[in-house]
Amino acid sequence: MEWFNDILETGGEILGGAMDTVGDFSDEWLGVKLGNELDRAESSNPDEQRKYQNDYQERDGNVIAQANPMQNYLLIGAGMLIVGGAVYLALKKGG
Repeated sequence: MEWFNDILETGGEILGGAMDTVGDFSDEWLGVKLGNELDRAESSNPDEQRKYQNDYQERDGNVIAQANPMQNYLLIGAGMLIVGGAVYLALKKGG
């Protein structure tokens, strides 16, 4: 009868190990699945999507084009070049 107890004990250990492995796998799978669902729910929220868009719209839905900040510097530089050239020509003719 000793061998029967050994078989039951070994079978119980094998079965317990298999159940632990399946339990760990199912916990990980469930955590990943719930995490994915949470990410999907957050990404489908329109308020979350709008915070990344800074496009202003007209009443009909057309997007109003924003000016590029570098464009402002380019215009200021060109204006200073024109004023500097005019001052140079005025001083050259006057002298």
